[in-house]
Amino acid sequence: MRALALIFWALALAVFPALAQNQPTGIDGTVVNADTHKPLVGAEVAIYRMPIDNASTATSTLHTDKHGFFGSLLLEPGRYVVTATANGVRTGCQTSDIFRGAVARVRIEMAKDHATCIGKGVSSALVVPGQTADVYIIH
Repeated sequence: MRALALIFWALALAVFPALAQNQPTGIDGTVVNADTHKPLVGAEVAIYRMPIDNASTATSTLHTDKHGFFGSLLLEPGRYVVTATANGVRTGCQTSDIFRGAVARVRIEMAKDHATCIGKGVSSALVVPGQTADVYIIH
């Protein structure tokens, strides 16, 4: 009986790290109207891997669903910038480093004259196509 328990624990220790490595890594979130807090359907969301320069292309480009939700769960670990465009307003959110098996969650609130980014490890950034964006983190 003791030998069977040892075999079970040895198998469990071998299987669980393998399962942790296969967990999704990425960014998901919602885009909502800052005034009404209702979801913005069809907002364009682009995800860029840092660092960004004039030649950068989005790692993922997608649109929000009927709940204002977007998600990209097939990203490599690293640091990313998320941009959202809706109703003529563009905003960007810089996320902290994303580690394997972690999903960063971002909430982007957009109004006609302003936008904010909310989430753990998120700071504001603005990325304009054709221009560079310098983003600094001071610890």
